[in-house]
Amino acid sequence: MSDNYEPADNDLVDISLSVRESCYACDAPLDHEELLMWVQCQKCGKWLHKVCVKTIDLLPLSEDEIKALGFECDYC
Repeated sequence: MSDNYEPADNDLVDISLSVRESCYACDAPLDHEELLMWVQCQKCGKWLHKVCVKTIDLLPLSEDEIKALGFECDYC
C-alpha cells in the first residue's frame, strides 16, 4: 500500500459494530448506569471495572485524578 492510499467509500467500516461493550478483564457487560465503577484506558480505549485493574488501585481515585494519571490498562 502506498503512502498516498485513500480508502474508497466501500472500505469504510462502521466501528460502532465492533466496540466491545463489556469489561476487557472479566467480560461482564458494560453498565452505562454505573459508569463510575468503570475506567477506560487512555491508550487503547478498552473499558474495565476499576476492581478488575490489577496494576493500580483506582477505587479511591476520582475521575479527574484518573484522567490526570493518564491511566493505561494492564494490557498496554
